[in-house]
Amino acid sequence: MAEKQTMPHAYAITLTYADVDGEPPLGARVYRYKDVSDMWKRIRSAGKRKWGENIELRYVIVGEKGTKFGRCHYHGVIFSSHPIVELGKLTSARGNGFAYKRRLDWTVWGHGFVEFQIADRKGMSYALKYILKARMTAERSKGYGREGKTEWLASSYLWCSKMPSVGATWLWQKLNDLVSKGMCPPALRVRVPGGGDWYVSSKLQQEMCLFLHQANNEYQQERGRNLAGWSTLIESVEGEIELSDTGELVKRKPWEWLVNGEEQEQNTEITAEQARAAFDALKDWYAHKRRIAAPITSARATLRNCGHILPCEDCATKLAGLRNVSLKQEYLLRFAEWQERHSQGSREPKSEYEGRFQDWWLTRLRPSRGCALRETELLQDQFRRLIPVTKAQHGLTAKGAVGKALQGSA
Repeated sequence: MAEKQTMPHAYAITLTYADVDGEPPLGARVYRYKDVSDMWKRIRSAGKRKWGENIELRYVIVGEKGTKFGRCHYHGVIFSSHPIVELGKLTSARGNGFAYKRRLDWTVWGHGFVEFQIADRKGMSYALKYILKARMTAERSKGYGREGKTEWLASSYLWCSKMPSVGATWLWQKLNDLVSKGMCPPALRVRVPGGGDWYVSSKLQQEMCLFLHQANNEYQQERGRNLAGWSTLIESVEGEIELSDTGELVKRKPWEWLVNGEEQEQNTEITAEQARAAFDALKDWYAHKRRIAAPITSARATLRNCGHILPCEDCATKLAGLRNVSLKQEYLLRFAEWQERHSQGSREPKSEYEGRFQDWWLTRLRPSRGCALRETELLQDQFRRLIPVTKAQHGLTAKGAVGKALQGSA
């Protein structure tokens, strides 16, 4: 709600994936944030063409697996300086055009249905509950009824705008307004119009505390007294906490930031031996990562070579003429079907547009029908390695729904 105060347009949105030839695509089986980030790019590009200026776009979005079939989809809130629903084409079974709470086919998304909700407190709460589910780890769920479900609940992933943080622009406006009146908030929480209290946390909390520390010092030098509410603010963060490793009682970080400001970094010299040891440790770590990634790297190379509709040159030379013609006709047919759902940008070269189709086809994880190695176990194993569900969190593979999805994908 804080971000909504500074942006004229806000939408709560759900993004889903449609089946392709009766099978779930790659994005429905694994969190494929590239699809979402590509949508941001298309929105910005189309917005600049339509309105002749760069549009501001901010978002909070979380990926979630459905509890029934284990399909990935996204819930979030989008803030923008322009009405982004005017971009692309919006169609549905009940008619064309934009509408809330209706399953729409939006060309800007292009992977399945989208659903918009009014971004009021109720609509944002709907998206927020999925964002909170992403934080329901086993450690945070101890002693609660949800503890037994944490493997499933915490399988979500959260992405959001960070430069600046969502809500930060409104927060700085609020703090500057208070300081200009000789005041400061009585606690590290602020009242957001239409949204209740916001307890500022994480990195933004540190920035807020350091800002108030500097503002209070300047006010003291100018007026000879603290900002109104300063003592109440200090009291709200004055309690001590116990360090888990030493058991020592220390002041909370917000108290230190408000009272002492930013800590000065101590210059520590590193010897040549320490630097060499750190470099060797980094090399060992990188080599270990490469060994782990080697099978997937090899599988991806195989996919790029053998996963297209048309086979590679070596396999194409071994095909009979009619078989080659049949594959070329299939390529044209599939490309035409894809074009109906994905429009070409006005400045997008044809080669890039066709390249997008080929990248999309690779996500289906199917060897070319003209591949000479199509039926071999070696090639099938390479493709099975890329089934994303096998790389999900441990424990999810034991779920019946995910197991069925894995078998169907294989």
